[in-house]
Amino acid sequence: MKNNSTELYSLIEVCTLCGNCNNTCPIFKIDLTEPESPRGRINLIKELMNGNVSDSWKLGKIMKSCLLCGNCNISCTKGVDFRKILIGYRSKSIFFKNLKKKNNIREKINGNIRKFTKFKNYQTDSDILLFPGYTVGRYYPEFIGRVIEIFNGIGLSVLVPDNLDNCQAYYKESGDMDGFEKALSINKEKLIKMSFDKMLCFSEKDVLIFKEDYDFNKIKISTLQEYLFLNYKYFRLNKNNINLYKKSAYHESLFEKNFINYSEDNKEFFNSNKIDLEIFHEDCCGSGINFEDNENGYSIALADRFIGKLNDNNIDNLIVSSPECYKWLSKFIPNRIVSPIEIFIN
Repeated sequence: MKNNSTELYSLIEVCTLCGNCNNTCPIFKIDLTEPESPRGRINLIKELMNGNVSDSWKLGKIMKSCLLCGNCNISCTKGVDFRKILIGYRSKSIFFKNLKKKNNIREKINGNIRKFTKFKNYQTDSDILLFPGYTVGRYYPEFIGRVIEIFNGIGLSVLVPDNLDNCQAYYKESGDMDGFEKALSINKEKLIKMSFDKMLCFSEKDVLIFKEDYDFNKIKISTLQEYLFLNYKYFRLNKNNINLYKKSAYHESLFEKNFINYSEDNKEFFNSNKIDLEIFHEDCCGSGINFEDNENGYSIALADRFIGKLNDNNIDNLIVSSPECYKWLSKFIPNRIVSPIEIFIN
């Protein structure tokens, strides 16, 4: 991948290699290896584009270990868009092209979703449009039916459109820009025909895509969990799923904190229910992105550190905001994590 992208190279040129970002990177903190730092990755991509290193399997693994959490973006005094640079590299890398799935999972996900939505093909308007996304659509479709029941219980209609491409964040973060552009085309064609006041997404990554890549200027777009937390007084809490007599905490993904601008107003929900917000507000659990083989050494090391802090603070229940984090942590502590959806009942 020689220097054949003027845009990507111009993004890299902004970096002065000062290293401020290194101190905020969860991966770099594990073993302090320079190539696994934001500065190291940018330098390697630059050398690759200059023809000084090859697009090897080893280089691809280094770039794959980046979680795209956004800590480096926030800490950079020069405004370097590390996330955009990494996605740009992944879209051109031979390593990432080999990672892409051969089978089309869109139909499988939509099949899962249909089981829980009772979708009506003629329905085109609603109070809320719900976008399930890749992780929920593939692994937790039952959450969709639960959310519809919660909102219907307070008189709000929910539309889950049929045949959307819910894999847009998966495509983008893995560098599959052909798949991503196709998903945008499919979704825009369907969504433009529908009427809704709000769009809620399970994943914070889909929120960012809808804000950046779609023209929904007048539609309020947020994560489902933010909407629930801000409007919690309209709902009843399911105290069977979150035992408030035990110590609980909340884990928000770094991606959500850095790109979606976590609302301070949400604190009212946590404070009123004696949930510790601060302990896990800025810790990375290692979930990374939705590659099927994301159980690399760095992700596991981050999970071990994260769970160690859980134990040190005697946390019984952990409310996990991000579907990706929920899926990842369920591998290690399945009986201690709770989705925001599971604590609300209509």
